[in-house]
Amino acid sequence: MTLGNGAASVAAVPPAADREARGAPWELPWGWEWIPLGDLCHLVNGRAFKPSEWSDVGLPIVRIQNLNDPSKPFNYFNGEPSPKHLVNDRDVLISWSGTPGTSFGAFLWNRGRALLNQHIYRADLDHERSEPLYLVHAVNVRLDEMIRRAHGGVGLGHITKGELERVRLPIPFPQEPERSLDVQRRIVARIEALLAEMKEARALAEDIRSDTDRVMDAAVEEAMSQLGPGRQALIEVLDGKPRNGWSPQCDNDPAGAPVLKLGAVLGFRFNPGAIKYTNIKVDRKAHYWLNPGDILISRSNTPDLVGHAAIYGGEPHPCIYPDLLVRMRVRTDAADAQFVVYWLRSREAREYVAAHASGASSTMKKITQGDVCELPFPYVCVELQRAIVAQLDTVQTEVNEMCRLQAHDAELLDQVEQAILERAFRGEL
Repeated sequence: MTLGNGAASVAAVPPAADREARGAPWELPWGWEWIPLGDLCHLVNGRAFKPSEWSDVGLPIVRIQNLNDPSKPFNYFNGEPSPKHLVNDRDVLISWSGTPGTSFGAFLWNRGRALLNQHIYRADLDHERSEPLYLVHAVNVRLDEMIRRAHGGVGLGHITKGELERVRLPIPFPQEPERSLDVQRRIVARIEALLAEMKEARALAEDIRSDTDRVMDAAVEEAMSQLGPGRQALIEVLDGKPRNGWSPQCDNDPAGAPVLKLGAVLGFRFNPGAIKYTNIKVDRKAHYWLNPGDILISRSNTPDLVGHAAIYGGEPHPCIYPDLLVRMRVRTDAADAQFVVYWLRSREAREYVAAHASGASSTMKKITQGDVCELPFPYVCVELQRAIVAQLDTVQTEVNEMCRLQAHDAELLDQVEQAILERAFRGEL
């Protein structure tokens, strides 16, 4: 089916080189044209709200994280808002700075009156020519072009206003506004119907992922049920007191020293890719360097994530751990490091962390070094600890394989979603 003039075009398709020379990424249906984004809307940038201006009341400030994840909490502004930075339902927002592939994109705002933060444009449309949701999908199908035009350092980038305005979008019958809007709305309706099916598939995949996490939690509980009731303070099996790390200013120059991000310890797993870099002068004899086998525990995070722990496996090396992580080293005659991590995942340990975590914010909680030292730890010999670790490692290997398959399925869903958009803007839906 062709959503153009009602009939498939019979014109010969020019070679790719000819299309690229004309700035056309692909051949469009008859009557469609490639139109620069700047001809379809006026881009208004957000305001750089300072942390000192954040409040718990007032208008919500829309940041990129609020666009990518509706569950993320807002900061608020309780001052006099500028009309220039106001956002209302049905406004098109385009994020233009951050990590290409995750931060860039267009969104249709539907969460009420708000204020626009920096690094996001409000696209003020000519509604007689452009359907808002059509423009959102049209921009997102050209994300590769946005990323190609982006500037910036390793892992970060931004696209200038001029470059973004030059990104061309596929527009049906631009010289006939009424007809163009009719086609745009029909395409949007088709896209939304297909994406609704994709959303159901993603929800099912998320349910399966949650079930996978519960498999490991259940295995930990079953293993820990073998232990007796005797408890001692965790400090009794540690080789010295836990220590906070160091959080230097980072410039993300790969030539600098690697510094872990807080996300390096998440879900009781260690993520070696969660790093940044610093060129600040470092002390090679300081305490903040990691050794393979060190246990890291998150001392400040959301209520669900504070107290998560993982073992540093040795990569990257050398490596600095940040202030929001606590490093622990066990006495090898008294404890197995991986058993300690599994124990910290147990219901008993998580209840202890929840009871001791504190903080004025409902979204960020902290535990102290003293809390970590006094955390109840079972009286159990190292041999039994290692036997339990071997048992749980087997389960973890199976869970890891399930997670790998789920990640592959998620990639396939992403590819299908992108294919839906590409076919829509080729006139093939």
